[in-house]
Amino acid sequence: MDAGFTDEQQLLRDSARGWLERECPMELVRSVLLDGEDVPASFGRGLADMGWSGLLVPPENGGAGLGAVELALLAEEMGRVLAPGPFVASSVVGVSALLAAAQPGAENSSAAHELAAAVADGSRTVALLGQGAPGSSDSLRCSPDGGGFVLDGVIEAVPGVGDVGHLLVPVSVEDAPALLLVDAAIEGLEITRHDYIDRGRRLCTVAFASVKGDADSLLASGEKALAAVARASDLGRVALAAEACGLASRVLEITVDYAKVREQFGRPIGSFQAIQHKCADMLVAVECARSAALYAAWACDAGEPHAHVSACMAKAAASQAAVDVAEQGIQVHGGMGFTWESDLHLFFRRARALYHELGDPSWCREQVARAMLDVGAYSCASHG
Repeated sequence: MDAGFTDEQQLLRDSARGWLERECPMELVRSVLLDGEDVPASFGRGLADMGWSGLLVPPENGGAGLGAVELALLAEEMGRVLAPGPFVASSVVGVSALLAAAQPGAENSSAAHELAAAVADGSRTVALLGQGAPGSSDSLRCSPDGGGFVLDGVIEAVPGVGDVGHLLVPVSVEDAPALLLVDAAIEGLEITRHDYIDRGRRLCTVAFASVKGDADSLLASGEKALAAVARASDLGRVALAAEACGLASRVLEITVDYAKVREQFGRPIGSFQAIQHKCADMLVAVECARSAALYAAWACDAGEPHAHVSACMAKAAASQAAVDVAEQGIQVHGGMGFTWESDLHLFFRRARALYHELGDPSWCREQVARAMLDVGAYSCASHG
């Protein structure tokens, strides 16, 4: 692994930080996370105009055609400002699964690539149900109906699908895995958004009541469907891990700045060794998590056999670090750290939401253990 960034990658990170600090101020974040307002359409259009909605979409489909390392750099900057919206759900997991599942030469292949192009230009969104985490789509029932299918069932606590236009639904059709593309506005499909600790990533209930689809809705079946879901989920974990690192890094900066000016017993609290140790522990947690996230991104780009293991380890380390650093930052701030006026509780909310998305640390570590006991079962090649 090359530990340095290219000039283009540095430019991406610098431009992302500048743009996000301007276009995603805390006033916008508070309006979404606290007041429950929708994410402004202008913010989504801005992401598309900057080329970030199509970061992973190939150039022939109107995207940037970049990789997981660039994704990690962008996601880290988005974590620093608590950017709301379905970026990871749609522009990372959803579009990756869509492109990986599209059968070359099949009639639905052109439709899948057209949808990917629409995601890249910001006009449409797509999300994956059953993102390789527990409790995803096991309750769905898919029955053959002539040349099509009928879907029934309810999936609880699905993040990031409240504002998307299309759903990719992993199901079992006649005991074989399959991946279906369903319009979110189709008759019989109802998505209910719930209040949540982080309103920027609302949890939803997705209910299917005799939802009918035709044969063209089948994107992939068998091992190709499993591989598409697995690959997209790992890229999502990389993005979430990097986002958690950005969040934790920003909390550390806020905490250190506060420790320099907050006085107790006639001197800044940052001069006390106990506070210095706490900030040092926060820094170590951030840097270790960042290293894990960037390594996982590189492993995905390089097609390493252990890419799945690396993505799960990065997600486990970074999401735990984000929660721990947010808690430590609040403690250094004392009672005011969790007041409504402070921004720290917003970072804590996002950290707690990231903790569970695409598998909490315990679940991710279990996947690592399973992979280590069954060498090769989770190779990148088997992910497509």
